[in-house]
Amino acid sequence: SKQYFNKDTRYDYIECSSKGHNLPIIDGKYQQTGRAFAAKNTHYDGGVFETDIAGAYGIEELKSIARKFTFTEDAVVMSDTFVYEGTGEIVERLVSLIAPAIEESGKIVIEDTALTYDPNICAVKITETVTANKNPIFFIDFTLNPKVKEFTCTIK
Repeated sequence: SKQYFNKDTRYDYIECSSKGHNLPIIDGKYQQTGRAFAAKNTHYDGGVFETDIAGAYGIEELKSIARKFTFTEDAVVMSDTFVYEGTGEIVERLVSLIAPAIEESGKIVIEDTALTYDPNICAVKITETVTANKNPIFFIDFTLNPKVKEFTCTIK
C-alpha cells in the first residue's frame, strides 16, 4: 500500500520496523531508523561475521553490542556481547514466521530446526501477533537476567 512505502508510516509496520527483526531490545527501546543509526566495525572473515550495532539505538549508556555470527557446517552460532552502563532490561528477540515450541529448558524447536541457549541466564516468552497482511508472526523473547552481558544461541 501507499502507507507501506511512505517514509512517515513505513516503520509502523512490524515487518519494516526493528520490532519485527532479530535484534535486541534495550530498556524497551528498539533500533532507530536512518543512516545516523547504522552499524559500525562490520566485517566477515573465514566463516565469522561481526558488527557493532549499539549505535543504532541512540542510547548514551549503550557503548557496544558486538554481534557475531559464526557459520559452521551444521550450525549458525549467534552471540551478542553488551557493554551497557544502564540499568534497563535487555531482551534478545528472534522472529519466526513458523510457530516455535519450547521443547525443553534451553531448547526451542521450529519444525526441524533447534535453537539452543543457556536457560540459566534468561527467561523465555513466545508471543504471536500478525503482520499488516494478517500473516502470523512469532516473537521469541529472551529476557536476560540482570548483570548478564552476553547471549549466545545456536541454530542447528
